[in-house]
Amino acid sequence: FNQASAELHQRYSQTLFRNDKIREAFIEGLQALDLDRSRADTHLILADINLRSLNRPLWALFHYQEAERLLEDPARGKVTEQIGRLVREIEGRNLASPGQVENLEATRKFLHGQLARPVPFEADVNLPPPLAELPRPDAENYLMHLYHLLLCGPEENLAILYFQMAVLYREKLENPSAAAHYFTRAWNEGMRPDGLKAEIDRLEDHLTTAPLPWESKGPNPRPVPG
Repeated sequence: FNQASAELHQRYSQTLFRNDKIREAFIEGLQALDLDRSRADTHLILADINLRSLNRPLWALFHYQEAERLLEDPARGKVTEQIGRLVREIEGRNLASPGQVENLEATRKFLHGQLARPVPFEADVNLPPPLAELPRPDAENYLMHLYHLLLCGPEENLAILYFQMAVLYREKLENPSAAAHYFTRAWNEGMRPDGLKAEIDRLEDHLTTAPLPWESKGPNPRPVPG
């Protein structure tokens, strides 16, 4: 499984979504966007999941606005119509004022302002107690939160986000491929604590026997909270 392939994550996200594996599809779509934010098809998948499965119209709007920026007519026209309907729904439900979601940049800033800061995290290859004690669904929720910080906060400390994501993938999602990928990205961003290089090498040694992500997982956990 090529962890660095945005196209592969995008196609896998579609497959999981068609099989009603909503959380798995959502995380794979977020991984695809982290690798390549210029793919309108990935934004559209995430918009659909947010709108139809997770009841998150504001995040759906963000992805539709991203897709609108990337598409050409006639596809862009259909997305523009969807954006108009969604903005009216958001205003009708008092989720945001018109000025807060009038364009992509306004929506991005509004959503980023609602996101909590990352959990304080020492540069250690083990999870701190607050995260180590989380059940897997809650750990997945926190992982999604980190992806949202990446998408909406260009000023975020990438090294910290990648490092936390790597540890979560290793400890909670049991995905050594993703863990090695994000540990390497944290290393490339300048986070190089003692033991990290050895941990990357250890994980990479096991990649040839790692299963396809999600293939051995049990029933779909409870939905992502809105």
